[in-house]
Order: sequence, then structure tokens, then C-alpha cells
Amino acid sequence: MAPGRKHEVKRRERVELYRCRLTRGGKKGRAKLKLLPHTPSKRNQSLSPRKHSSKSSVPQRSARRETEFFEGDVDHGEFVTFDLGGIGNSGSKTTHEYMGEWVPKERLYLHEILDQEALPNPLECHGCHGTILTDVWRCKDCLGKPVYCTDCCRQLHSTSPLHRVQLWKDSHFQPSWLWKSGVHVSLCKSGTCASTLAPDIETPDLAEHAHVEPALDWTDNEDLTFGAKPNQRLHPGSKIMCVVHTNGVHYLPFVFCRCAEAPSDEVQLLRHGFYPATFRDIRTVFTHALLDDYLLEMLECFTSTHHYYSKLRRVTNKNFPHSVPDRTRELRRAGRQWRRLKDLKRFGFGHTRKTPGRGEMALFCAACPQPGINLPEDWKDDRDDWKYQRSLVADGNFVLVHRKQKRQGEGDVFLKSGEGYMTERTRYKEHLKAAEERKESNRQVNMDYGFCEALKTTHTDELSKVLLVYDINCQYSKHLFERIEEADHLSINEKLTVIFGIGLFHVHGHQDSCFARYALTFIRGAGMSAGEILEPLWSVINLAAGPTSMMTLAQRDEALDDFILDNNWKKLLGLVPSICKRWEASRIELSIAEEDFELLDETASDAQRR
Repeated sequence: MAPGRKHEVKRRERVELYRCRLTRGGKKGRAKLKLLPHTPSKRNQSLSPRKHSSKSSVPQRSARRETEFFEGDVDHGEFVTFDLGGIGNSGSKTTHEYMGEWVPKERLYLHEILDQEALPNPLECHGCHGTILTDVWRCKDCLGKPVYCTDCCRQLHSTSPLHRVQLWKDSHFQPSWLWKSGVHVSLCKSGTCASTLAPDIETPDLAEHAHVEPALDWTDNEDLTFGAKPNQRLHPGSKIMCVVHTNGVHYLPFVFCRCAEAPSDEVQLLRHGFYPATFRDIRTVFTHALLDDYLLEMLECFTSTHHYYSKLRRVTNKNFPHSVPDRTRELRRAGRQWRRLKDLKRFGFGHTRKTPGRGEMALFCAACPQPGINLPEDWKDDRDDWKYQRSLVADGNFVLVHRKQKRQGEGDVFLKSGEGYMTERTRYKEHLKAAEERKESNRQVNMDYGFCEALKTTHTDELSKVLLVYDINCQYSKHLFERIEEADHLSINEKLTVIFGIGLFHVHGHQDSCFARYALTFIRGAGMSAGEILEPLWSVINLAAGPTSMMTLAQRDEALDDFILDNNWKKLLGLVPSICKRWEASRIELSIAEEDFELLDETASDAQRR
């Protein structure tokens, strides 16, 4: 090979030998290696042996490696020996190596952490930069855990009333609360209501109450909350509220707006980022951040409401979590309402009087053909109609079971009823009851209903073909249309052609005739699909079996809808990168298939071609 001649190696191109060229330049002048193939001569350059080849060809090896060529490098023409086993080694350190480097720093880190438990020297307020002569406050949520005097602590936290603070006592910091420094929450935008009540709030009694120690021996003290809840009489004109936030449970005085055009209390709370647990005589509120965190932790960590609030109680008071008020029931109720409001907002029902219909609060697959959305106007004139067929995969889940409870379903309020992925319950129950009255021993009564509902809610009215992949389609497809015709609650478009297939994992366990008839490999338009997409999806959503098994039926439907919606959202985010990656691989596979076909065509006789 000529020194200046390069041959770009495509992915999965079959070559015999490799050489590497050392180049310098590029980023920061680093040396780089270019992978070069030792290409065969032009006479034997074909990747496949010809049928009349007189010489025995060298066995070809498949080198399926990605090769990157760097532009702008200075080629010094220097060849070096290169080990193919080293390809892909980034040279970064392993986790074990990083841990080994940290061990000598253990005492340094520990010393710095312990230093934060002492008073700073000099003892200056982070707000006014003056020497602190009385109480020393430290905020755990402000950057750097700065210390403040009482006045600065109150002023600087007027807009951050939910920060967790500590108060210096003799030789250590002990837990305290911002209300003791005079912090309160004002819901009056003009500030007139708060300014009128401020002199009453900042009374000498409050300051005196903030510094009184309940007992000399803390073990004899029944108040294990360190004075978390203030006395109502010390805050005239305000209302003591329990606030549940991401960093724990707080008690704060709330000053509601009482101006002439002031909205209701619940509206005032909503406008300031608080969600009321009740609607009359509100005493407990949840922050919007807390509700977002609660729903996200349920989706990502599959945490139940009980365990989530148990964590909040420990965050509030890790030594005496039982002293924190239990608001698990209120959180469960508010979380359902918050999820519903977010769904309505996400799917565009916040600016219209229209109520969601069946399946209108579910994410649709962006890659599936949708007339009027991602198809050309003349798509019906295309003879290759297999490109526009819908693909559906059916399967059953036997892990996400619900434990039957006493008085199950009595008084349940369903915030969603067939608007997402879970079907509407009333019509579904009627379908099951009708099948029972007909005394059918039909094991597919559930699958029939799910298949028909999927066709109705996925915009298949204008499509001509649907591919249904099911593990037992060889049996399921036999009397499907007869069952649909006999049922009162099932219907299907008569012009729709249903193509039945079996996933490639299960079809090999069937008879040989099933493989030839139902394998996706031989179905036009199925593509390179395994047809087993629900299996890996079940493995993810099955983790929700624990937190959903003891829920009410209404809450369980909403939670499962949310889990499936989140799973589809993640798939939607990775759709474009996945398609691009598979497109590149498909181009390579296409070239290989064309080459193999040409070789087969050259060696086939006329009788074989017929």
C-alpha cells in the first residue's frame, strides 16, 4: 500500500489485515492513530469469491469495528505496530482506582466536615458583616451554611421561609425553626395586610418565647420537636399552618390577604406555590415542589406514599420521627389531584372547555404512521401500502396484581376513566358480564376487548392493514372475527386487514408450520423486529407491583397510567437517536444482503430462479 494512500473502513466491511498510521496535530497536538486496512489486490478485492475463481481466496474475516478518521491532522507517514485489542480503551481511570486515590484523603475530608460544626472565626454575620453578640443562627439550605444574627436571619429568609436553620446552644448547633426569628408567610401582594400585622407579630413575647429552654434535662422534655409549632396567641392576625416541603415538615404563621378584592384562601395559597390539603379551614399545605418530587420519586424509584412520607419525617427529625405529624393520607389525596392537573395541562386541556375523550391523555408513538400528522397527502396512492401498516403487540402481565380489600371499590372517585392507557371500567365490566351470560369458555375475552380498543384509540380508521403480534396467534386468530361479531361491545373496521404474527422468541417453541407462517422474518412490512417489545417493558413496570398492590382501584388506575406514560415518554426521547443508529446499521446490512443476493443469483440456474 502506498504511504499516502488511505482506505476508509466502513462499519462491518470485511478486511483481512490492519495497519495503523501515527498522526500528530488536531486537538492540543495529541498523537492519534488512524486505522488502515491492508486491502487485497484489485483482482481479489471482492468480498465474496467468484464462481470461476482460479485461485483459492484468502479466508475473509468480519471486522465489525467503527473507525474514526480525524480531519486536519498532519500526516508524518510513520507506521507503528498496533494492537487491535486496545481499540476502544479510553484510558480513563476505573472506579476502583478513584477509590484508591480517595483513601489517603479520608482524614482531610472528615476534618473539613467537622470544622463546619464549630462557630466561624471571626464570628461575623453573613448578612450585615457585623459581630454577632446574641443568638447565632445557621442556615442549612443557604450556600455554604452561613451564620446570621437574628435580624438578618429574619430579613434574608422572608422570601425563603422553608429553609432549615439551627441555633447555637452552648457548645453545638441544635435544630430550630425560622418562625422563632420572626419569619412569616405573607400572601398579600400589596404588602398592606402584612405591614399592618407586623408589629403584632414581632412582639417581645415572641423573642422571649424563642429563647426559653423547656427543661434543663432534654430527656425530661416531652417536646421532642425543638419547638417546631408556634403558639397561636403569639401571632395575632395570622394562622399557623403545617407546610410539607422537600426538606421536611414546617410550621409557619400565614398572613392571608383581606383586601377588598382578595380571592379565597385556597386561591391565595395556590398562587404562592402551596397546595391545600383541604378546602375549608385549611391547616395543612404541600408545596408544589414537594408534589413534583413525590410523583417523580414514585415514577423513578417506585416509592410508595407511605415510605416517601416516612423519609420526610426522618428528614424533619431523624432522632424522633414519630414526633412529626403524619400527613400520609393527605399527601396521597393531594398527589392524585396534582397528577390529574399536570396531565390536563400537558395534553392541552387547560385552555379549553373540552373534556378528555378515550385515549386522549396518552402519548402516541411518533414513529407509527398517522394520517394527517406524519404521512404525505398522497400516501394512499402509494402501492407499497406495507409502509403504512400499524403494528400492535399483545401480551399479558401476571405480576401487577391487586390485592382485594374490604369494601373494595365502594365510594372510589376515578379521576381518569379510559382517558389514558387503562380502559374505561363501566363498559369493560358490561363486556365481561355479557361474555359470562353467554356462558362462553373464552379465555381471550380480555385480549379481544384490548385489541378492539387499541384499534379505536390509535387512529386506524384510514389505514388498510394492521400487524398484530401475539405469542399464541396460531390459536388466537382462528375465531377472532367470530367472537367480535357475536360480542355486543366489540367492533372492528371491516375494511381493515389484520396480519397475524408471533414474536421471534416464542415462535421457535411452536411447530415448524407456525414458524413458516407467523415468523416476522417472513412477513412483508414487519421489518427487523422481534415482536417482543412488551417483555422488556414488563420488567420495568413490574417494579410498580409493590406500591400499587394495596392502592384503591381508582388510585391504582391513575398510578399505572402514570408509569406507562413515563415509560413512553422515555422511549419518545430516545426515538430519534435509536432510529438514526438503526438506519446506519440497516444501510450496512442492505449492502451485505445485496452482495449475497448477487452471488446467489450468479450461481443459481434458470430452473432454480423459477
